[in-house]
Amino acid sequence: MDDGELRAQIEIRNVVAAYANHADEGRFGELVALFAPDGVLEVIGQGRFAGRAEIAALFARAAADLAGATDVPRIRHHVASHFVQVGGDGPDTARSQCYWTALMDAGVDHWGRYRDRFVRVDGRWSIAHRRIFLDGVVPGGWGESGSQWVTPD
Repeated sequence: MDDGELRAQIEIRNVVAAYANHADEGRFGELVALFAPDGVLEVIGQGRFAGRAEIAALFARAAADLAGATDVPRIRHHVASHFVQVGGDGPDTARSQCYWTALMDAGVDHWGRYRDRFVRVDGRWSIAHRRIFLDGVVPGGWGESGSQWVTPD
């Protein structure tokens, strides 16, 4: 592994960490800025959100849903087993995969996997496509409803 690949892996891991941190702190503008302008957030079995405007609207709905579902709207994401592969589709591309767990006030609420494609634009790594797989939920928890992912009619 050369220095360029190592630097790319660190920068991509920082993007994934920033996504979790911004989501947990309610900084959705900063979270949305992590996506490429034409980036896609796809929640498998729930919906596909293309472009920053749709992704921003999704997080606004999720924040409102979370605030209405609990007395203390708090969520903490933990990311683990993060594997990054730089290149493959070109020098300014990368793929990554990891597991995540979302904790709420009562403990573990839901968990799954992120499968990401990244693109480097103007020297900065951005999420080109994030696929979220929801692998499990705690019965009665916030994640069980899935309402945070549904596009309103």
